[in-house]
Amino acid sequence: MTSHVSSLLVTGACGAVGRLVLPQLCRDQPARLTDRAAGEVEGVPVEAVDLLDFPALLQAMQGCDAVLHLAIASGREFPDRTHAPDAIAAFDTATLEVNTRGVYHLFEAARRAGVRRVIYMGSQTLFQGYPTARERARAGLPPCPVKLYAVTKWFGEEIGALYHRQYGLEVITLRLGQPYPLGTAHDAACFATAESRQWAVHRDDIVAGIQAALATPVPYAVCPLVSRGEPYSLDLSEGERIGYTPAYVFHPGGVEKI
Repeated sequence: MTSHVSSLLVTGACGAVGRLVLPQLCRDQPARLTDRAAGEVEGVPVEAVDLLDFPALLQAMQGCDAVLHLAIASGREFPDRTHAPDAIAAFDTATLEVNTRGVYHLFEAARRAGVRRVIYMGSQTLFQGYPTARERARAGLPPCPVKLYAVTKWFGEEIGALYHRQYGLEVITLRLGQPYPLGTAHDAACFATAESRQWAVHRDDIVAGIQAALATPVPYAVCPLVSRGEPYSLDLSEGERIGYTPAYVFHPGGVEKI
């Protein structure tokens, strides 16, 4: 798929999703990679640009045609965040900062710098409040988050919608499912239940979804970014509208190309 983007800036390049997809994505789409701290992704340099440092973010966006927003609060910095109260509180604070103030900075810097399009990586966790896999597969469900993280990702979607309405910024939100393969225990869980298969997304499909979001003439969309799941696959018609069709299906026995 041919991108209409001449200059792409990526935030959160050193995170799990960035390391999973950028080596493949950047073969076809040159990009300037950034993260809170400098680093590298398979030999490609990553510049230090903190979302909470608005002047630095604004400077980084100068001359960019599009932004791919992958940054979230880093779980690597809070290894006890699932059970230690102090770590949970610290991680929640970081999540609020990055996913609300940082995301506001992202859209405002994009507007001021004359960026044409923002691809915002959202989250399928917005729908975890629905009790069954079959129910969650219904089209048109309003968000029903059960965790602070999901609420902040919803906030990012709404900020994107606001900037599209008020300023004409092109915004494509991709509601990311559970990426596969990450080389962690999460990989096996992608096949375990109807729910997990419904939300799993193969690396190649993530890349294809981002490429579609870069190339589509559609100026605004909110799409699930998942592979096919058996049974109860999500309605992917909004993804098809921007040119995204998954190439992989997850079933009880594993994952295979369609």
